[in-house]
Amino acid sequence: MTQLALSGHTRPVSTLARQLGVLASGAEDGAVRLWDVAAGSCVRSLPVASLVHVHHASHATASSPASPTAAPANGNGNGSAHAGQLAQHTQQQQQQQQQQQRANLGNHNSELVSACSSLSLSDPAASSSSSGADATPAALCFAASSPDMLYVALGPALLLVDLRSSAHKPWSEVFQAQEDINQIDVHANGTSVATADDSGRVHVLDVRTFKPTRRFRSAHSNIAMSVCFRPTKSWEIWSGGMDNTIIQWDSSRGTVQAQLQCDAMTSADGADLTGAQGVNPPFVYDLAFNASGRMCVAALGDGTIDCIRWKQTGRSQGGRKPVYEMDRQRVSGPHSWSVSAVEFLPDAAAAAAAGSAGSGGGGGSGVGDATGDWFVSASIDGAVALWSVAPPSGSVLPTPELTSTVTAPRKLNAISVVSVSAAEALVAVGGTAKKGAKRALDAFAIDLASLPLELP
Repeated sequence: MTQLALSGHTRPVSTLARQLGVLASGAEDGAVRLWDVAAGSCVRSLPVASLVHVHHASHATASSPASPTAAPANGNGNGSAHAGQLAQHTQQQQQQQQQQQRANLGNHNSELVSACSSLSLSDPAASSSSSGADATPAALCFAASSPDMLYVALGPALLLVDLRSSAHKPWSEVFQAQEDINQIDVHANGTSVATADDSGRVHVLDVRTFKPTRRFRSAHSNIAMSVCFRPTKSWEIWSGGMDNTIIQWDSSRGTVQAQLQCDAMTSADGADLTGAQGVNPPFVYDLAFNASGRMCVAALGDGTIDCIRWKQTGRSQGGRKPVYEMDRQRVSGPHSWSVSAVEFLPDAAAAAAAGSAGSGGGGGSGVGDATGDWFVSASIDGAVALWSVAPPSGSVLPTPELTSTVTAPRKLNAISVVSVSAAEALVAVGGTAKKGAKRALDAFAIDLASLPLELP
């Protein structure tokens, strides 16, 4: 059931992210909002879309030459001299702005701060947004090494926001993609950030310089919608796109390790599930890994979920290391339209829930190996589903089972797990109202939905 609605956005919610009790949301109204979920209130609103306009105004003033037909500033024909003085004054203002920005960022997490403050909002080398750039924050992701730093995808620009700063514009543009960025992910060790964009390309950036660590030698043949680092595999990254393909990359070499097609999958009993929804192709809208890195789920446009798992088939020569083999299952459930987002319940919380429910404690091998897994999915039809995955039994991988479902009064674009107890999982979902909303704030509110934790 839906417990609470967080109202404030005036356009559809496009993305959600959570870190240490803070929920962040981005919407088509151009704002990023920070929420105190316990109080049910917005604690801060950042109009990041104004960066596009700030950049264009500053860039035009700083770099555009004076027009030869410009009217004299004082009536005596020295308009060119005035233009030069104006440019010099503008440059001084920009230097003062950059110095103020450095002061506001402080010295917390020096590598991120140093890289961020070295880029000016109006620096033509750092910013080249087109006048038609999308003003919607399409993706959010907190920095792993600093919960006060938030990455925001705004059109083709990747922004880094310092949430501690009280400055009017506490962000800097740190990277520019060729086309609009659709998703961001940060490596667990905080050293790298990845993006997926409309050109089909995936970029992995070093957070010390925000330069690509390696040029990827290929790309999706259509829009890249999702990107995700694989836990416990330092150089492995996965992406999904509107070419119905999931790609496994070696980011240290920029090469493809595996390419998985999603348009010819069957369920565990052999039934054809590619037409489960029957309208949209199986575009890969979202990817998520469990904590052990041995299970990945993909949200597909045909209303199904592709579950990729690794089962142990033996041990290496000498018996020192286990050998794993990839296995895939396609599951369908309550989603009658495209699945837009998926997310695993946190490792420790899920293990505690499993232990309290009598299915074993949260042992040392992690959720997914000893206690099983839980993940949530959200769909354009408004359905929010909680899935349970039993632990492997030898070489047999149990099929994920649907344990509970709630329906939100919206077309859902994003989901974020807020908290997990022994009895329930509380998730935030955002999108836009289907029909009949009386007010805009009701139409674009973020719903908090409670899903009972029930073992299959």
